[in-house]
Amino acid sequence: MRAAVLVSVCLALGALSLGACSKSTTVEVQRDVKDTGQDLKAAADDVKTDPALKQAGDDAKRAAHDAAIALKASAEVAKDDADHAADKAKRTADDVRRTHDDSEAVKRDVHDDTSSN
Repeated sequence: MRAAVLVSVCLALGALSLGACSKSTTVEVQRDVKDTGQDLKAAADDVKTDPALKQAGDDAKRAAHDAAIALKASAEVAKDDADHAADKAKRTADDVRRTHDDSEAVKRDVHDDTSSN
């Protein structure tokens, strides 16, 4: 993509300069623009087939995959922890409700005992 943009810019600059130059200069500029385009294409092909860049891409993919696995494992642990905390909260609420019910029963018993006297 960048190579295409650079070639386009070079061609445009070459075309603009053609009108202001002699025929020999025009031919020279055209040759330079063509050579530059070929050099850019060759450089782009080198980058595309560079084994070091391919390895870097593979390493990045592997790292992303490993990170995804770790994130999934962390999410599972977090879910288990949240489930455990929810169960504990429910048991605590049940204990509080029973304690409240027991205290209400004691309160009624005390009230009934004092009322009957």
